[in-house]
Amino acid sequence: MHNYWRTTATELVALAPKTPFMVEEGSIVGPAKWATANHVAHAYLEFKKGALMPQRQPFAGVPAGVLQEALNAADDMKGIMGIYDASLGARSNETSGVAINARKIEGDVSTFHFIDNLSRSIRHAGRIIINLIQKVYAVERVVRVLGEDMKPKNVQIAPGAQQNSEQMGVDGDGDDTMSGMTRVFDLTAGKYDLIVKSGPNYSTLREQTRTEIVEIIRSFPAAAPVLGPMYLRHSDWPGAEEAADKLEGVSEQEGAPQQPMPEPMSQADQIKAQNEAEKNQIAREKVGIDGYDAETRRMVAQSNQIRAEAKTAFAGAAGDNLY
Repeated sequence: MHNYWRTTATELVALAPKTPFMVEEGSIVGPAKWATANHVAHAYLEFKKGALMPQRQPFAGVPAGVLQEALNAADDMKGIMGIYDASLGARSNETSGVAINARKIEGDVSTFHFIDNLSRSIRHAGRIIINLIQKVYAVERVVRVLGEDMKPKNVQIAPGAQQNSEQMGVDGDGDDTMSGMTRVFDLTAGKYDLIVKSGPNYSTLREQTRTEIVEIIRSFPAAAPVLGPMYLRHSDWPGAEEAADKLEGVSEQEGAPQQPMPEPMSQADQIKAQNEAEKNQIAREKVGIDGYDAETRRMVAQSNQIRAEAKTAFAGAAGDNLY
């Protein structure tokens, strides 16, 4: 029905003739210009004096019923598939975020069979690839693999290396290195299988984790020192890991129980405390002034003593000269 009504609207527009001019017989001047007026922009068109001015007939347009039926068919398809405007990222009649998320969830449920069939296809393709891996990776090489967080890693593959890798083992840290040696994998030995899980990728999970952590901290602020480093580790900006390490260090240093906050004082107690603070400030200023005066008197006395000693020495020197 949707295709039919859209086709009908297209036909009505495509088959409609160019809007013609209605003219009185023998009233136009220069028929060649009038014949090309539908596709050539002429500066002017002439008609005979005294005749009726030619009138262009307006285009009737597509009937409103045809367009409305096309919209109704589109809404019917949304109802059948369960994919609404909110699921497509378009603006709909939902006003709150909860309503938009609920409509998206309904769309995910109605289209789950697509994702399920995709998982089946990926699983079947994975079994074929596993069968080919043992035949293709039959020579020694180094391959590049990606982890769940999309971080690259180089892995060495060599036939007949299973015994060496078992003897090498894994060190206490749980990684693939021991005494400077790297584990070597032999993909030609053994049988392998795979599991396919469909869902958000790692980047989307990181965003969801940050959102959930923020909601927990808003509900329980005391959890911020514990969840703060985790929030930073799931951030993508440069230096997030270093900031998380520093925040964990600060949290460990401040891990001791804190003293309870004092109860708020009444207004009279606040005024009394303010007066006491002002008195203490005045006393400190007075002590500073007294100390400044004492230092000034000391400097004056020292200056007088130096002046007297200089006068005595000058008088003695003068007496020596007289003799």
